[in-house]
Amino acid sequence: MSDLPSSATRMAVAEVSGHVVRLAYGNLSGMPFPRKIESLWQISQDPAVFGHVLGPYLAEDPPTAGGAAVAELLRAAGADETVAAANAEWQRGRRERERRGGPRG
Repeated sequence: MSDLPSSATRMAVAEVSGHVVRLAYGNLSGMPFPRKIESLWQISQDPAVFGHVLGPYLAEDPPTAGGAAVAELLRAAGADETVAAANAEWQRGRRERERRGGPRG
């Protein structure tokens, strides 16, 4: 991606990344959907943060059921789809470079 997120955004992305997995299919998966969204908003209400987390799930090939559950939560929380699409494209490019034996970044 051309625009790297700030360190504060990266920290929020890391927190949201771990939490959303627990909400989607981990130990918090039984929580009612509205409460799941509220718990994400307690970490961040920045659509870009949710978009950065969503990107890798959009890049899954093939898509997984767990990834679909995460994506549903992030979209409901207000993920910026433009940020997510850019991140997904970057992830796909990185994976392609790795397959060819090139640099990861």
